[in-house]
Amino acid sequence: MSFSYYTRWLSPTFRRQLAWLRELKPLPKVHYSWALPDSVLAQPDERVYEYVRISRAACVQAEYATQAQIETCVRLCHPVGATIGLNLKPYHNIFDAKRPPTANGDAERDLLHNSLVSCKGWLVRANERQSAATQVTAIMLDSEVFYVKADNPAWNQAITDQYDAVYDLCKEVFPDARVEWYERGIEASQNETGWSATAWNTFDNKADSFSCDVYRVPEITEMRETFRRTYDMAISIPDHPQPREVTPWIGLGAGYQRDFDFQHWVENWDYPTIYTWMLGAEINNAWYGDRPKRYAPWNAAKVCVFYPPPFDPRSPAWVKHFVAYCRGAQGMKILP
Repeated sequence: MSFSYYTRWLSPTFRRQLAWLRELKPLPKVHYSWALPDSVLAQPDERVYEYVRISRAACVQAEYATQAQIETCVRLCHPVGATIGLNLKPYHNIFDAKRPPTANGDAERDLLHNSLVSCKGWLVRANERQSAATQVTAIMLDSEVFYVKADNPAWNQAITDQYDAVYDLCKEVFPDARVEWYERGIEASQNETGWSATAWNTFDNKADSFSCDVYRVPEITEMRETFRRTYDMAISIPDHPQPREVTPWIGLGAGYQRDFDFQHWVENWDYPTIYTWMLGAEINNAWYGDRPKRYAPWNAAKVCVFYPPPFDPRSPAWVKHFVAYCRGAQGMKILP
């Protein structure tokens, strides 16, 4: 045991967080996340094991994953029946952000393909070594790479083609994994209506769900409306082959804070935990989803995604808000 690891055990905060987590049952819906920090995967402590048990998933960045990280994910997941999620940035890994979608994307896709194949091979070997059967069940794609242009159909078609190629690649390597695009829905904006379709997706590209960010948790009515409008979009597109699911990307202990220019992102935002509790209750209990006009059609959320990632040092209140969220999901009327 390293000195830093031992020091954490002596910390009252660490012991309190661990006690909170041990009281919680697994969430009724699988909650993926953006990739666990490298430091967490290098030396997971007891809180991380509890988190994976409760959320039912451990996630890793596929492009930078190592065999050791996949081994760790299997070690975290197998004892509690959890699964692995892979995070991917589909473009602008090799080329810079100025490279347009109309340019050839073969090199970028080759990188992603090699990364996914490596992860699959490491997973097979890790399962054999640990007598496990852990699977990759979701691939989450960062869509903040190309910006849709309303007056440029050729540009937008190129985005769709590039994204479809990435989707097909993911399904080729992990055919049973759901593929989730970030921000494939509606967001609050400075548009005259107050709402806009997100500009990172064309909505013609292949996907297994729609999605929206829930990054202003204290503004619970606006988070409901964001989800409601995204769901309305999902069910309104005629002859659309994809399921009418909406995946919320949830910000705990961080998010978009209001300012005079509309909003700005805050990594460390310790807002009142009652709002986190309320969100956990609504998303995870069908009673709320059965009353979409009062709350939101939350039953359309089959899975969820956390961003910032768990135990991100930039968001020190994350664990407290995760506990509040889970207590809301489980009807525990006490705030951490």
